[in-house]
Amino acid sequence: MPSRLPLFPLAALLVLSLAACGPKVYVQAVPVSTNPLGAAVYADGREVCRTPCAVKLARNADHILTILKDGYKQEDVVLVRRYEPRALMLKAARALGGLGPATDPRQVVDAGASELAGMEESGEAYRFDPGYVRLDLTPLP
Repeated sequence: MPSRLPLFPLAALLVLSLAACGPKVYVQAVPVSTNPLGAAVYADGREVCRTPCAVKLARNADHILTILKDGYKQEDVVLVRRYEPRALMLKAARALGGLGPATDPRQVVDAGASELAGMEESGEAYRFDPGYVRLDLTPLP
């Protein structure tokens, strides 16, 4: 009976390389500063830095930043995705421009919808609001 052991590393390599081929997810660095400095910044419950800093977040989802410093009130900031209409229109126009003048209108609509869906999935269609966080922390009583 032939050994299957040499095939295992090849199969594992194939699975890992396919997993790395997922869609690109766009990130945005959100500057965070506090007064006083040195507050811990948590993104979606995970500590990521101390102020002043910039938090890199995937643009394909909303996020919650929690700011903590001993002796001060906790602050929570919700970063909401907002459409970037100019970027959407430019990218869609470029994609549609390659279809040519004799293209069936249904193909144009399908291509545009596909392009927009990809931009939403990757986060390319969004920017965070607010784009930066600046807080004066409130001392506890």
